[in-house]
Amino acid sequence: MGIGVVNPVTAMEYAQRGLTIRPLSLDVSFAGVLVLLPGQPLSGLALRVLQLMRIQLAEDQKALANLLKPRAKD
Repeated sequence: MGIGVVNPVTAMEYAQRGLTIRPLSLDVSFAGVLVLLPGQPLSGLALRVLQLMRIQLAEDQKALANLLKPRAKD
């Protein structure tokens, strides 16, 4: 048995393996950053990748919200 503090998206990957995920009592933010060259238009492929990343993020946020819902006690 052990304890770890990781970002929720990483923890979510292990929930299917039996990991118990519990929120901290305080908010800890984390961010991902995409660096783009100013004045450079994005290619169609780059725009598609960004679109897919946004879709995946929305799916991850929804799945995480479901994992963190309070559960009824037995």
